[in-house]
Amino acid sequence: MLPAKEALLEILKNPEDPISPVSVEIINNLGPSEETIPALLCQLKAESYSSREKAAYMLGCIGAEAACAIPALSSALEQDIFRLVRASIVEALGKIGSPLALPALNQALKDDHESVRLLARDAIAAVADQGIYGN
Repeated sequence: MLPAKEALLEILKNPEDPISPVSVEIINNLGPSEETIPALLCQLKAESYSSREKAAYMLGCIGAEAACAIPALSSALEQDIFRLVRASIVEALGKIGSPLALPALNQALKDDHESVRLLARDAIAAVADQGIYGN
């Protein structure tokens, strides 16, 4: 791993670091990967809602290799007050595609915001497709 990327990942492990939102953007531009998962999980607890949203998005971009993030994403989905963050989490769970995400996605069908509910429906369908087609 490049030394600069290592430094960015260390910054991301401290969600309260004032530079962590910028680091999230840089990692996103470099392309999230399996090695970024631990740092992205830390960002799910960041004060900045945009950092939480972007972290969830990037975990979804990693796909099935980010299945270890399902418990943290599920917990964040229950606790986050921002609709955009919850929407990003729901999309990430759908992209990860594991049946382990179904309890959280089923709960998201009851979200106060219709957009989150619709995304949850689509994510559940994506998980079902993964099980049927193994994509």
